[in-house]
Amino acid sequence: KSSLVNELIVQLKSNGWESLHCKFDQIGRRQPLSTIASAFDSLFFSLLSTSNLLESGGNDTLGGMRTNLLKSFDEESFPILFHLMPNLRRVVTNDDNSTDIQQTDYVFDESAMAMIPSKIRMHNLFYELLKAITSSRGSPMLLFLDDLHWADSASLDLISFLIDEMGASITDDSLRSTNVLIIGTVRTNEVDNSSDLADFLQQIQSCYNVTVTDMALQDLSTDDVNVMISEALCYSQRLTRSLAGIVHQKTEGNPFFIKEFLNDLTVENLLVYRFSERTWEWEWEWDEELIESRTISDGVAEILTRKLLRLSKDQLS
Repeated sequence: KSSLVNELIVQLKSNGWESLHCKFDQIGRRQPLSTIASAFDSLFFSLLSTSNLLESGGNDTLGGMRTNLLKSFDEESFPILFHLMPNLRRVVTNDDNSTDIQQTDYVFDESAMAMIPSKIRMHNLFYELLKAITSSRGSPMLLFLDDLHWADSASLDLISFLIDEMGASITDDSLRSTNVLIIGTVRTNEVDNSSDLADFLQQIQSCYNVTVTDMALQDLSTDDVNVMISEALCYSQRLTRSLAGIVHQKTEGNPFFIKEFLNDLTVENLLVYRFSERTWEWEWEWDEELIESRTISDGVAEILTRKLLRLSKDQLS
């Protein structure tokens, strides 16, 4: 699911879109709003870096955004945002010297807790920030919410608020439109395990003036796996069909496991590209009986563990 959206992002960026990637995980779940704040800070870091490259020609690419930000927030709001997004300070103060720019990791500690205002005000700060960014850039933005099943409840509340406000801005001429497309990914089996996530999904379905489209990604069929392997090996599908059948059986059509399984086969010399003395050409060779007897990892953790075990002691240290 993430790979599919990332491919879409490449296409959208080539057409002038901006993207904001919020990838939730179990660690960030213990730090409310940290993933969203870090995503905004990364965006400012990227814009500052790009601006430095372009300004050599005398073009201040952040001038419009800086003006919008100064109009959108008062003196009490900026310290809160600066604490959450250190690179925002450099945008606002015009301190975008490349030697001073650094990408920071957001830490939700006691000092951050002391600066957090009421939930309503915090929601409004993020919404105004999103409007200031999109209106100044003059291009649509994709907000990618990856692995929502790991999102903390505070982040889900904020996202729901943003969606609701964006829906209201569509028909209200007095409000500045955000021009944002939101894509979220979630493991469907996790919805039943999280009441917060179930409530969130139900809430956004009822947001005013917002169209929500569900897209369920199915596992790849045997034919799909065959196409994938055929293109990877640059072989005809006729030659890879039997191998694809074994790989599909082992991975149940999961794209991530297919990729990792094929990688394991090459590492363990069960799938080898070598010069054939029979045909005097370079060919892929594999032993289907050995591959069929090969076990596959049950999960991502086991795959990562296996990769770590292959590293030398020097690499691990």
